[in-house]
Amino acid sequence: MKILLILLIIALMPIAAGAYDTGENIALLLSLAVIDYGQSVNMFYNDGSYVELNSLLGEKPSRNDMMAFGVLGVGLTWLLADVLPKPWNRILVDSVVASERFNIEENRRAYSGWNTEGPPLRGRELNSIPIVLSLRF
Repeated sequence: MKILLILLIIALMPIAAGAYDTGENIALLLSLAVIDYGQSVNMFYNDGSYVELNSLLGEKPSRNDMMAFGVLGVGLTWLLADVLPKPWNRILVDSVVASERFNIEENRRAYSGWNTEGPPLRGRELNSIPIVLSLRF
């Protein structure tokens, strides 16, 4: 499974570079998606008491379902960024990157094994998937 992920990253790098001037942010999004996947695997399979908040995946998604969802999400973001005119492609990619970064931070805060600031926290501050709209022209 790790080899498949590495091959996917290598395969998508040239594609991301051609998406207007958003190529670096698409690569960043791909990196963040990998981090989110790793966090989810730790939370769902090493601890067992956490559930997925995304209703499309269900409470206990398989690793393959999480991987497919992430690849599909990054792929659709890249395709839309390639089709949308400026500045809408930038707004889309920036918003998806900001949402993914916020989700990673929520995961870190919620998972007691990663909380290094203060007392252990159980559960998320938000009981939902964060979606951020980023407006940069």
